[in-house]
Amino acid sequence: MYSKKIINYPLLLAISFIFLFTSCGTKTTTNLNSDISLVPFPKELHLTPEKISVKNGIQVKTTNTDLKLLQKIIDPFFSTKNISTSTSSFSLIPSINSALEKDTYLLTITNSQINLEAGSYTSLAYGTTTLLQLIDENNNLSTGSIKDFPSLAYRGLMLDLSRAWYDVSTVKQIISLCSWYKINYLQMHLTDDALFTFQSDSYPKLASKNSYSKKDLQELNQFAIERGVVLVPEIDVPGHSSGFVRTMPDLFGLKNVASNPYTLNMGNEKVYQALDVLFGEVAEAFPYSPYMHIGGDEVFTEGFESDPLVQNYLKEHQLDNVEELYRHFLVRATDIVKSKGKQPILWSGFEREGKVKIPNDVIIMNWKPADYSPQEMIDDGYSIINASWQPLYVVNNRKWSPETIYNWNPFEWKGFQTPAETKGLIAKKSDKVVGASMEVWEQSQYKAFSSLIDRLPAMSEKIWNSSSTTFDVYSNRVKKTKATIENMVFPFTLDEKGLTFEKNKEPNFSEDMWFSNRLTLSITPLTKDISLRYTLDGSKPNNSSLAYTKPIEITKNTQFSLQAFKNNKPLGQTLLKSYTLVPVEFKIDGLVNQLSPNSWEKHKFIDAMTVTLKSSLKGEIRYTTDNTTPKANSKLYTKPFTIKNSIFLKARLFDKKGNPIGGMRSDEYERLQLEKSLTTNKPVTTSNKFEGGVPALINDGKITRWDHWGAHTNGNNWVVIDLEKEQTVKAFKVYTFWDGYRYYEYTIETSVDNKNWNLVVDRSKNREKSVPEGQLDSITPVKARYIKLRLIRNSSNPGLHLVEFQAF
Repeated sequence: MYSKKIINYPLLLAISFIFLFTSCGTKTTTNLNSDISLVPFPKELHLTPEKISVKNGIQVKTTNTDLKLLQKIIDPFFSTKNISTSTSSFSLIPSINSALEKDTYLLTITNSQINLEAGSYTSLAYGTTTLLQLIDENNNLSTGSIKDFPSLAYRGLMLDLSRAWYDVSTVKQIISLCSWYKINYLQMHLTDDALFTFQSDSYPKLASKNSYSKKDLQELNQFAIERGVVLVPEIDVPGHSSGFVRTMPDLFGLKNVASNPYTLNMGNEKVYQALDVLFGEVAEAFPYSPYMHIGGDEVFTEGFESDPLVQNYLKEHQLDNVEELYRHFLVRATDIVKSKGKQPILWSGFEREGKVKIPNDVIIMNWKPADYSPQEMIDDGYSIINASWQPLYVVNNRKWSPETIYNWNPFEWKGFQTPAETKGLIAKKSDKVVGASMEVWEQSQYKAFSSLIDRLPAMSEKIWNSSSTTFDVYSNRVKKTKATIENMVFPFTLDEKGLTFEKNKEPNFSEDMWFSNRLTLSITPLTKDISLRYTLDGSKPNNSSLAYTKPIEITKNTQFSLQAFKNNKPLGQTLLKSYTLVPVEFKIDGLVNQLSPNSWEKHKFIDAMTVTLKSSLKGEIRYTTDNTTPKANSKLYTKPFTIKNSIFLKARLFDKKGNPIGGMRSDEYERLQLEKSLTTNKPVTTSNKFEGGVPALINDGKITRWDHWGAHTNGNNWVVIDLEKEQTVKAFKVYTFWDGYRYYEYTIETSVDNKNWNLVVDRSKNREKSVPEGQLDSITPVKARYIKLRLIRNSSNPGLHLVEFQAF
């Protein structure tokens, strides 16, 4: 374990929130050529033409036991080069210099030794990473000096460990990647509707089968802190809390649990008592983190209005409604976090206006500008972390290119549908923006490293050094750093032949590991002295596991694990892959959009599409179109068929005895409804101009739920359509996002002059759930040129999603 001295460094760094934009210009006496491949690029760089050789490695020389841990950062670099550092005569001499800021390091390289001074152990780790990146392919170092510090104190990455479980080994891969690019906080999203991955001693029933023991967390915390990374826990409440309600409904759920299995009962005093205990356990399990994230967004409140405990609680605490109860919950929950000695962090999700004040000593991770906008939060005194969906989200097919990320800045926010040419919201520079964080949602552990290796460094450089260079110059620098960290984590190359989607490296879930017949794995170690061991059942390879000697043939579902060894000791991290035999392939003709499998937006067709199913394996293809699982007696595929309505297609291969062969193929196809009305393609004005999709989507005549204009419930969300001339209007049809369980509240007004408005439809108390057919409102005929739809509330979360607004 670390001494108290070392433990305090990340804590002091985090709390200080040192903001250095006024002094972050890069000073360099060296051209930015291929020999200087540093990412993020340092603030001050003074190198000479003189080179020194470190071909025998670098040995940390210090009497401080804690500082010797820097050797754990150095050794993997040289191990992949077949160099042992244990007998190296070239020394790295680290020291803590209290005169330096906690996040500053000074690296000095002479022809005899390397001196590294820093204000904290964390910054020593940064300097060590810079030193390793500076070593060229011939194991030479330029002499000179580097002084460096970050522009923003919080540089984060979040892993969704609930919707997609990550093995301890995979988390270590990501920690190594964070360390390499000076990302100092790794947020572990431990709970959500899918899994509860924290093992509580007080509430053991909560833990899912896949979860982290206290021993696992101790190992991960130690691995991270040694590399300059702090793990930040997140327990997501009160929404996204099915993990609580499903296992302990009597404590955490409403009386009528079925009405809302997603949200904690915020009106039950026992829930607050339980959170006090649970948060205490979490705080102890993450000793190095100054923070605890408790979620707080997208709270589904259906069922609360009729719950007896909720109603009594509202009266007792003089709360007007469930919205105020939600704000009250956030205040109590964050107070509990503070009582455990942690700084609370919340997702943005609460509205600006409300009787119950959310204290502004809470840090807000703002991910959507149309909610409670970042500028408003800054003006109201909140410290915020930029978690803008575009370009910092890594989720299914919503992934942004490294160039898009590099061209972003920490004061810029965009939603996922904001067009590229739209600026989004750009906040004024302020020390209230304390950092930024990349968010990884729903990504399987089998592709986490590959999804991040090109994206994370682009964000890192933008928040470390705001005076960074052009993307082209950066791209040349990052090539070498990428190859180095890949070799350190996986000291081998893996070639996969036979994948169904060989060219699709950015799938939604795990389609990149499907194969339809036979898969061949060819592996080459980085150096000849590295041996490779593997398993085919997902277990961790050891020295007695299967030795790789020739290409591996895979013909069935396989959990593949691969580990490199050197001198009988593990080298790098364990590579995990989950290969799935999916023998049925889809060929669809007639689609209007070409998307990867299982895309959020859904595959669309207009009048009809033709489906062709095939398999290279022998057997019978059985299929369904109603989202049911195909069985041996389901419809037999014999020839291509035509579809004219929206379907959820599922297909599977069966042998002659009716046994399934491999996995099922499935995908959703949506018929694009084309409906014209008085509003079609007429000019649109909206309350929200910087985020939430293209306004023209709401009256383009195309009815598809994933193409919508969006906003958030800040109390003033509307769209106005100009019919361009006075018309007699008799009815309206409103299409809001439909998924079977949410309803939207709204009103409709008409006007002749765009100044004086008449209310003609009042659904401010609407409880009818949204349906694909839309909501029809007939009215007494009126004369109107302008029509206004005012969106009030969505029962599921703060989002407002308007698919189409029609008038007749």
